[in-house]
Amino acid sequence: MDKKEKSKKSKLLQERNDHIDKVLQHHKKVEKIIPEIQKIREITELQKNIIDDIPEEYEDQLPDVESPDIETENLHLKTILPIPSDFNINNIHNFTAISTSATSSYQQIILNVRAINTDKAKNYYMHYHNLYQGIQENQDRAEDVRTLISKLNDQACIERYERSYEAYYALKSETGTRTNVAGEIRTLLDGIKGALIKKARRSDREDINWSQMSDRLAKNGEQSVECQSLKNQESVRSELYNDLSTILKDREGSNIRDLDDIWIESLDHIYTVLSLTNI
Repeated sequence: MDKKEKSKKSKLLQERNDHIDKVLQHHKKVEKIIPEIQKIREITELQKNIIDDIPEEYEDQLPDVESPDIETENLHLKTILPIPSDFNINNIHNFTAISTSATSSYQQIILNVRAINTDKAKNYYMHYHNLYQGIQENQDRAEDVRTLISKLNDQACIERYERSYEAYYALKSETGTRTNVAGEIRTLLDGIKGALIKKARRSDREDINWSQMSDRLAKNGEQSVECQSLKNQESVRSELYNDLSTILKDREGSNIRDLDDIWIESLDHIYTVLSLTNI
């Protein structure tokens, strides 16, 4: 990422926050959607700071990270959250999920900086890792995910989530194992994908893929920004799944994957997917 690209992303994210600030200032009705607006702004501020705080001496060393088109997302935000026109709270909730979905690419930026393995790089990583984990906790992401999974009306998925949750916090309290956490999260990802594919099928024997599922279940239809964001989650899921499988097979070697990062990314993935589908 060169300085020009860094500056462009930062300006676009600031543009999003400027628009949100105007909405917060001019709409008295905004009280009804303040929780969703604040989530979007908090996530956007994190993403902007991740870009802004990349140490200058590392900019040319970092590989390009595929990320959503911020300009397109900003235009979509201004469409669904106009000033001073009326707004649709469901679309605002959808954009919270869209902005959350982008965090996987920003998480990759954090990990790429950490890989440089200097004290400054490690401090940058820890600052933003802890900050985003705090945002997730403040936004009660784990409970939001629990609520969304319950809407699937699939008891197996509910039980898989609870086992994953318990396994992760057992590891945090040093009474669990990495392989158990990885296994439970991977099983949960399988269950959610299976439940969505089942809902999207038009017959019991129909074989459909993630893209087809997205076209059929995405909010606002197959041409929507929501649908494209949902389709993008397939690669996020694939990367998570590969990391979890590597941990399960004990093949990490010296490249130990932080399960806190995986838990954060898994919650965001599930939250995004289930928020953007008609379940």
